[in-house]
Amino acid sequence: MTTTISEAADCGPRELLQARNRLADAFALAGVQHAVTIQTDTSTEEPVLQLRPLDGPDVARLTALVTAGSHVPPTPAALQPRLFGSMAAGEEELEGLREQLATALDTAGVALELGPVRTLRGNLGVELVSVSIDAANSLALLIHTAVEACQETVNALEKVFAHLAATGLDDLPVPKWDHRLDRVALGPISMPTALELGGRLGAPVMTVEEPEEPHHAEAEAIAQRLEDAVRAATGGGLMDIRYKPACDCKPSRLQLADIAFTTALRLARALEPGAELS
Repeated sequence: MTTTISEAADCGPRELLQARNRLADAFALAGVQHAVTIQTDTSTEEPVLQLRPLDGPDVARLTALVTAGSHVPPTPAALQPRLFGSMAAGEEELEGLREQLATALDTAGVALELGPVRTLRGNLGVELVSVSIDAANSLALLIHTAVEACQETVNALEKVFAHLAATGLDDLPVPKWDHRLDRVALGPISMPTALELGGRLGAPVMTVEEPEEPHHAEAEAIAQRLEDAVRAATGGGLMDIRYKPACDCKPSRLQLADIAFTTALRLARALEPGAELS
């Protein structure tokens, strides 16, 4: 795909270089390794901005950046964690991801045209040969906004967890932003903390004879109770929780999976002192 970028000629090489640097810095800030280069458009002999082809994880990640930065509700199918690993998306899946990114860009007002899904250097990808200065600057701003929004969410959840620690729940995890923009990484918690946390989120009272080391069925019930409480308190937010039995002199724990940053923010608000749960 090649698109004539008239503003490259109108604004001059300095503006083009500044746009490239802004976008490259924004990608680096978000933990996205993505080269932004200046190439010559062979059809016009004008310099243009070019991104390397986007694979499945790239497209999903960029969709997360755009939706987070523009405050547009994310499309769950575009933000599955498995797409951020090494697995390459198939042609049909990549086409769907491409359409979701195109929709997110259009909704956010970024005039960045995506090329079709095709094989590039032996791998499926979406090509963006020409990126306008306006599109580059808009995309860079969205990424910076997304980074700030996610960091604010992490800070809010960390502050609430610190308050809970002062009340006795001292084994809550330290929330971390994992550079996927829509996810906040958590970690393991003890069974007593899971019971107390569920109660503070409005879960029904649950009595366990040995809260430190409940038997398997009780542990699964504690996990489900907390999942249900998080979902209710965050308006449907998901938190996958896995039971880790005791081993190697370590007590049994519940592993809290990464959660969407929108869910994390709602969870922080639900756990704030004085928050009323319906």
